[in-house]
Amino acid sequence: MKKNDLQDIYPLAPLQEGLLFHYLSDEQSNAYFEQITFRLQGEVDLCLFEASWNLLLQRHDILRTVFSHEKTNRPLQVVLRQRQIELRYHDLSYLPSVEQQQQLQHYQQQDRHQPFNLTKDVLMRFYALQRATDDYWMIWSHPHILLDGWSVGILYREFIQTYQAFKQGLKPSFANAVPYVRYIQWLCTRQFA
Repeated sequence: MKKNDLQDIYPLAPLQEGLLFHYLSDEQSNAYFEQITFRLQGEVDLCLFEASWNLLLQRHDILRTVFSHEKTNRPLQVVLRQRQIELRYHDLSYLPSVEQQQQLQHYQQQDRHQPFNLTKDVLMRFYALQRATDDYWMIWSHPHILLDGWSVGILYREFIQTYQAFKQGLKPSFANAVPYVRYIQWLCTRQFA
């Protein structure tokens, strides 16, 4: 990692420290591995899908974060200036419905058994499994240390807004995102109050 690639460095939230501890105790466990599968029907533009998520990576610093725990007194979050997801595409449309379902389960299981390297990976993965011309299963995976349930809902809504804006040839419009470091700073003031 080069110094020019870094945007910020700060400590973990207590919950993140606990999740990191459990991850380091058994790096092959998928206990804190989150995977959401959803279906998209209609005219889906996979390039815009990928571009929408990459815009959100630029918008939210936590999505560009890796976790450093070696050679430090305390684990740290390292926010990188640039990160991008890569949508992985597989065409299942030539298969009968039963075999498509089996393939979906195969990709879900394969993905769950591919742990994230918290110190260097982009910490979100997406698979697009095409079932028919206008029918896709999307698999979205991330470690729990990155996002909680509330954050996932917010992020998904922002994705929908971004994708719809891009489909209309518009630039998405959002209020400024609050950097995650602000939450960490608030936690630090609460611990010593």
